[in-house]
Order: sequence, then structure tokens, then C-alpha cells
Amino acid sequence: MWPHEWTARTNYSFNRSMFIDALIQYDPSSDRFNSNVRFNLIQQRVTTGDGTPPGRSLTLKATYMLSL
Repeated sequence: MWPHEWTARTNYSFNRSMFIDALIQYDPSSDRFNSNVRFNLIQQRVTTGDGTPPGRSLTLKATYMLSL
């Protein structure tokens, strides 16, 4: 028996603080594609003194659905 839904997942790291994740799904019963793509950029600032250094993160996410 064939799977009801097909799924592919991939990720790519440009360096330690920048990466992209993608998830693509296909449902043959309704003939629909669904994709999620996320781009992450993480920055860490080093400060002198006690405590945890502050960090920043930028995340962009796009989701698309396509019915054929």
C-alpha cells in the first residue's frame, strides 16, 4: 500500500548562526502541495561583566498551499 501523504524535509547551514529549513508535503488524494520554508539568523553579542550575553534572532517563515 502506498503512503497517503508524501513528505520531504531538508535543511542547510550556511554557517553556525545562519540556516534554512524546508518541509514539502504532497497529498495525492486531494492533489495538494504544502510547503514550509524557514530562514534563521542568530546573532550573539559578547559583553564584559557578569551574566549571560544578550542574543538576537531573526526568523522568517513562509507557508504555501497549492491545489492542482
